[in-house]
Amino acid sequence: MKKIALFSAPRVALYLLALSGLGEPGASWAVSVNASQEEWDRTIKAAEKEGQLVLYANEGIEGSIHDFQKRFPRVKVVLVSGRSGQLVTRLMAERRAGKYLADVAKLGTGSASSLYRARPFPLQPVDGSLFLSEVTDKSKWWQGKHQYADPEGKYILSPCVSVHIDMVSYNTELVKPADLTSYGDILNPKWKGKIGSMDPRAAGGREGGRLIYYHPELGPQFFRRLLTETDLVLSQDPRQAVDWLAQGKLAFLLFTSPREVLRAREQKLPVDILDPRRMKEAPVVETAASSFTLMDKPANPNAARLFLNWLMSREGQISFQKSQGSCDSARLDIPKDDVPPLSRRKDGVQYFRLWDTEWMDVDEVQKFIDASLKGTKIQ
Repeated sequence: MKKIALFSAPRVALYLLALSGLGEPGASWAVSVNASQEEWDRTIKAAEKEGQLVLYANEGIEGSIHDFQKRFPRVKVVLVSGRSGQLVTRLMAERRAGKYLADVAKLGTGSASSLYRARPFPLQPVDGSLFLSEVTDKSKWWQGKHQYADPEGKYILSPCVSVHIDMVSYNTELVKPADLTSYGDILNPKWKGKIGSMDPRAAGGREGGRLIYYHPELGPQFFRRLLTETDLVLSQDPRQAVDWLAQGKLAFLLFTSPREVLRAREQKLPVDILDPRRMKEAPVVETAASSFTLMDKPANPNAARLFLNWLMSREGQISFQKSQGSCDSARLDIPKDDVPPLSRRKDGVQYFRLWDTEWMDVDEVQKFIDASLKGTKIQ
């Protein structure tokens, strides 16, 4: 980051004026900016001395790692990649063995929440490590704050706030989206046996099940009808499910990866994503499987602080938003051209935030789904 001269007066004199309250308007802010820059410089040097950052992460982080590595070539990023649930299991096993290998973890919000609930407690606050003035300036962020997915609002940092588009995809030759104004319309008996879903008992569909169960305009009653009255076709293979949709075996497909649907659409197959803005129910915003935690007792604490502050900087969020694909950064002062139109937030819309604490009880949802799908087989 290029260092910018912020003061017309000598630093010491300005600092004393700010302390005395006699400086120019904004002088105290300028001192704060300079202090954060000095801490930034110290953190870079300390991180370079450590020499590496150990990052456990699910998919979508590689582009940002490349940009971070280019920006700080003396801090080598050691990436341990995998599915979020697998990484949580690994992290807890390492800690039980007295091994503190990870510095930062990027996980889906549900997995990050399970890490938050784990004992012994494996995390330390993220908010206390964010010090750059351009990061801590809350006016630069959606809703005027950093988004956290834990009850205390400081352990699970979620810089993405994207419109959730995994809910419903459809076959364009069988379904006219103009005929749909509510998610309840897919319960029409004419679609019985033509609705597919990623299995909500498994990782691929669990998030979508939680969404429906807790959504104030859908809820358990709608979800039970969906699971028990539609002859739901279940799959654990997203590519297979999208093939069924493209072939016309299915009219609707629930909870599948938008990437698979969009890839099929690019191949001129008759599939598309149902625009949630068409539905009367409140659209949902999600964290795009992009929640960050700071591990306790990190081997490279300065590298971890450097990474998190860079990640939340304007430069870092431009990189991360592009790298993640479906991420609409919660940072407001960056371009949004690379965010898919359906994933972009709009001003003035009341969204249902899927990561709020009261919606994070996965066990309750799982028991409901298991009971509703008892005896239903995967195809």
